Amino acid sequence: MKRSRTSLFCLFVSALVLLPQFCRAQEKETARRVIPAVSFYVSGDYFSPNFKDVNAVYGTLGQVYSLPDGKDFKDYYTLNGGLKISPVEQQTIRLEASVSLYKSQLGTPIYNTKSINFLQMYYGGATYLVNFPFGRTAFFIGAGPGYVRLNTQRTYSDRAGVVRVNGNLFQLHATGGVDFYQSSGVAFGLEIGYAYATTPYTRSADLDFTLKGVTGGISITVPLVNSL
Repeated sequence: MKRSRTSLFCLFVSALVLLPQFCRAQEKETARRVIPAVSFYVSGDYFSPNFKDVNAVYGTLGQVYSLPDGKDFKDYYTLNGGLKISPVEQQTIRLEASVSLYKSQLGTPIYNTKSINFLQMYYGGATYLVNFPFGRTAFFIGAGPGYVRLNTQRTYSDRAGVVRVNGNLFQLHATGGVDFYQSSGVAFGLEIGYAYATTPYTRSADLDFTLKGVTGGISITVPLVNSL
């Protein structure tokens, strides 16, 4: 009987010692990740690619059909959004899409511009990112491919009709930046990169476009799933 009581007492003491350690181990295993496994992000980017190839086509068309000169095409701001999938905190696959619009105004008498430019640029692609987390701050670098659909048109104020020049382009890009994570899992980020897009094939040499330039923007990331 005495041995049974001693055994029960030892078992009780062992349980008191081991239970907190077991609980701490469970808490460590289920601890919230700094970089969520799945999250949604949206960003506003500054992007000013070189549209000299597009402007050259409009210049040629203007000479052929005796059209007045117009302003150069340009595009400065892009709205971007998508999903971030991070199987581990050190690696992320970002699935992304963006849209960018630009519309010019009729010129003043000083510039004597008699046309309006309208541009639509749609993008879809992916980026592989390598993350370097330090506490709640995570630096990242990455690269990836994409597809760009470019629609442009010029409307002249003194004659009927619209001139349109469109193109499909394949893109390669590289990027780097930093995300600042809050305790809630929401992150605010800064990013800078470089994009190069070109037409893989064309029916006419005049429609062989290349768009390239530096990008930069700010983003907000909202966690959807903490761990897979």
